[in-house]
Formats: sequence, structure tokens, C-alpha cells
Amino acid sequence: MRSTIAALLLLFVFSFLAMTSSDRSILAQEKKLPVDKKDPLKDLKVDLPEEKFDQKKADIETLKTANLPFESKPLLDFFKNHTVSDTDRARLSDLIRQLGDEDFDKREEASELVEKFGVSAIGLLRQAERSGDPEVLRRCERCLKNIEKVPTRTLASAAARLLADLKPEGLTEVMLNFLPLAEDDIVGDDIRGTLSAIAMRDGKPDPLLIQTLESKELIKRSAAAEAFTRGGDTAMRDKMRQFMAKEPDNEIKLKIAINLVMLAKKKDVIEDMIKLMGEVPLDSGWRAEEILLRLAGEKGPTTSLGADKPAREKARDEWIKWWAANEKTVDLAKLDEMERTLGYTLIVEMDVRGQGGRVKEITPDGKVRWQITNVQFPTDALVLPGNRVIVAEQNTNRVSERDTATGKEIWGATFNQPIGLQRLSNGNLVVIGRHQTIEWDRERKAVATITRQQYDVIAGAKLRNGNYCLYTQQGLLVTYDKDGKQIDSFNAGRGNYNSTMQVLANGKLILTQLRGIAEVDLAAKKADVVMTYNFPTSAQKLPNGNILVSNQNTYQVVEMEPKTNKTVWEHKPDKNDNFFRAWRVKRR
Repeated sequence: MRSTIAALLLLFVFSFLAMTSSDRSILAQEKKLPVDKKDPLKDLKVDLPEEKFDQKKADIETLKTANLPFESKPLLDFFKNHTVSDTDRARLSDLIRQLGDEDFDKREEASELVEKFGVSAIGLLRQAERSGDPEVLRRCERCLKNIEKVPTRTLASAAARLLADLKPEGLTEVMLNFLPLAEDDIVGDDIRGTLSAIAMRDGKPDPLLIQTLESKELIKRSAAAEAFTRGGDTAMRDKMRQFMAKEPDNEIKLKIAINLVMLAKKKDVIEDMIKLMGEVPLDSGWRAEEILLRLAGEKGPTTSLGADKPAREKARDEWIKWWAANEKTVDLAKLDEMERTLGYTLIVEMDVRGQGGRVKEITPDGKVRWQITNVQFPTDALVLPGNRVIVAEQNTNRVSERDTATGKEIWGATFNQPIGLQRLSNGNLVVIGRHQTIEWDRERKAVATITRQQYDVIAGAKLRNGNYCLYTQQGLLVTYDKDGKQIDSFNAGRGNYNSTMQVLANGKLILTQLRGIAEVDLAAKKADVVMTYNFPTSAQKLPNGNILVSNQNTYQVVEMEPKTNKTVWEHKPDKNDNFFRAWRVKRR
């Protein structure tokens, strides 16, 4: 109890200091925000940032932790040992379901038999942990503790990436057999990436992948089709275009279409992609919608893909109309600017000793890629292409762009009490402040300004429909148009003084609240708690459905499954470096 009270008091003190130090500077602020230097992004070619991080070296180091050499046979054996036959997979699945049986003796028997499968049971046990059944979850955790001596998720991803480099004989079969047992989407993506790397050998398609295109297992057939569309061979991509016509599964067809649009820049596939995104669940259609949003910019339809089929069909119809009107003028080269998922985590930290803070980015295994320390009470940050990062600092009332290698400021502007940053698809920057929100274009000219008389804003963002939404200390979600006129408001529940707002592909919002993470439907004026969590300071819903969250009181940076509240990834500060507490966290 004393530790909890102390933590709450500490949070109150820092919030009070942040408010009062900023309030003293209000009178010194000018109405026009002085821009110090020309924005370097104007002439910057937007591309994948220059990578100083050596992924291969990091993967080899990961193997060493499990005494695995960087050699073909041991790595193939690793996957073989974690794979079961189709018959054993069916048997194992039945046993895992039996872990939740009403009969205690049957649960005990199932637990014992599952553990006899050894490491080959790990993948299915990890998948079963998401079932939502508390008893199944408890027993899965117990089985995993007894079986898994070294975490396999990180090892599997590292081994898959390295095997793509080694390309040993038999790799295709090993990867296809392991794929249904992959613990989660992250490992599955790495397996599919390896299959893409070996899809063509000496200019010829891999025979087993060709055969797998006829597989009855959707996950394997989908992986084979994706491998050929990602593999880069023009002739095979053309064949995959033809394959779409006979493929019965809409989700597989959509994956093919997305890759053909993104990688092969095939305009004639876009209409098919639009139609398909209305026929699949939202979790599958959001990627297609992101592509369309990138192509349309601010001129696209405002109707978002919804959770139900009628809403998805409505969005589909609006996008078909847009495509018919804009097909001839759309430039698919814009797609090269789309953000790529790298797995890096940006962490914005404050120093509890009152000595400022720092901004850093870490790799999936926790290694620091870069770090900037000369920042004063950083409240948010955004990574940009070209080894750049934008930082908001509350103590200096400043927004600046810095070089990640040196921390040197490239551009900066005065901004009163900045608390949040949002970069739009057109390159514009939205800065959220305690009482004022401004959108700057790429030349850092203000194109919209929203001002509240109260200094009560705790989070905000620009919405897909062009309006702006602000979250207040009172729990209100207030929407404004581009001219600053209030449109609507409703009470969504209390948030922390330091909160975040994320706009999802379907137009809904993810908010941090006092006791959890909420998903908000502005149209329905409804806020539903999707994950319980005490005093989160930031939250980001990831493509895999998990939520990345930070807590400055507990030093936590964790990725959690919202249905089970189970931690699937975490970053712990070094015990000798415990003065820094996570304020914001973002994955890219």
C-alpha cells in the first residue's frame, strides 16, 4: 500500500511540475510560432531509413544464447524438433482442448500427455493461450514452463531469417511444415519471408511451392502464393494474377492482390483489391485500405472499413467510385513511401531525478539502436525517414527535428506545452498541446489551428474524415472541424494527465484511460474497455491485434494480448539504469 501511495504521489508531483513550469512560460509565447530553419523533409526522398543496425549479426548473437551454431543442419533440426506430423498435430490439438475439460482427472491426464510431446508442443500451446479459457491458459502456462527452457519465439524468427541467407536443401519443406505451428504472426511473417527468399532458384520456381498452391491447408497455400508474389519474378507474378481467378478463398486472393499492387505496381489489380476488402474480415482488409489511403491522400472517401459486413461493403463501394474517377491520375510510386514494419520500438523516457529525459529506439531483442539524451522532459517523439526523429519537449516548450546519430537539432519551433505528435500520410505534422493543436504542412506552414480556452487537453489526433479530436482531463472527447469550430463531444471516461490517442484504420480510436485501454466509436459515441491496465501513459494497437503499452510508475514497456492480458513481449530497464521511466512507446 505504501509503495502504491508513493508512486501515485510521485506521478502527481511530476504532473504538477510539468503544468506549473509550462504555465509560467505562457505569457512569453508568441501567437506566431517561429520556425528556426527550413524543413529538410521538403527535398528529402522518403525511403526506408538507412539501417545502421546489423540484423544478421544480432540474429547470430541470439542463436548463441541457445548454443545454436550458424549452420544449416542445426537450424533445420531446430525447426524439425519443433514440428509435429499432421496426425500428431490433430492429437495434440485435442489434448490441449482437453486441458479445459470439466473433469479434473481428464485435465491432469491431458497435461501429462501434452508435456510428453516436448518442444514440438510449444507452438500450439502458445496459440491456445489466446483461447480465453482461464483453465486452459493456466495449464498451457504450466506445460510451457516445464517444456520450454529457452524462449523459442525469438529463436525461431532469428533462425528463419538466417536460413533465408543459407538456403539449404530441404528448407522449403521444413518451413511449410513449421508454419501452422508458429507461435504468433511475428514468427509466421518471418517464415513467410524465408519462403519468399527461396521461391525462385536459378530462375525457376521452387517445385514444392508450386505443389503447395494446390494444398487444402489454407495457411500453406496462402504462404506459397505470397512467396511467389513477393519473390520478384515477373512471370510468376503474372501467373499469380491468373491464380487469383480460380482461388476460392477471399483472404488468400486479397493477399495476392496487395502484393501485386505494392510490389509489382499492377494498376489492373486495384479494383479487384477494393472489391475483396469488402468481402473479408476487418483484420484482413485494413492493409488494403491503408494502401488506398496512401494513394488518395486527403481526397479519398471518409467512409472507413467497419467491423460488420454492411459497413465494409459501404466503404468498398465508396472506394470503387473513387478509383473510377481517379484511376488515370493515380501514381503507384507513392506506395514506395509507405512505412514498413521493422519491429523497432521507440521509447520516450523521463528522468525521475528531474534531469530531463531521453529518446531511444530498441531492436526486438532489446538492444539500443540509437539514443538522444539532451532533451528536456520529452513528451512524445516520431521517427522519420533518413535517420531523423521529431521530439516534443514540455520544459522548453519546443518541437524539434533531430539527427538520431548525433542528437543535433536540424529544425525547431516554439510550441506551448506540446504533448503529442502525429505524422499524416501526406507528410503533414500535427502537434497536440494542452490548449492548442496545430497542423503544419511539409514546409511547416500552419494549415489548421484548434484552440481551447482551457488548458485541459491530455491527448488528441486528426481523424480520417479531416476533423480533429481532443481528449480532456474531464474525460470528454471533443471534435472540431479544420476551422476550429466545435462539432460534437461526449464523455468517454477519465484518462491520465498523460494519455495517448491512436486513430485506427477503421476510424475508431485507441485511448489510454485511468484503469485500462479503450476503443472508441465516435459515430456511436461509445467507449469500450478492451484491456484492463492501471495508469497507462501510452498505448498502441499493433497489426497483430496486441497492444503496446507503457507505464511510468512501474517502468513497464510491454506488448500484451488484450483478451487475456498476457504479456507476450517486454522491455525491462537495466537495474543500474532505473532513473528513467517510459513516458511514450511506439512500434514501427
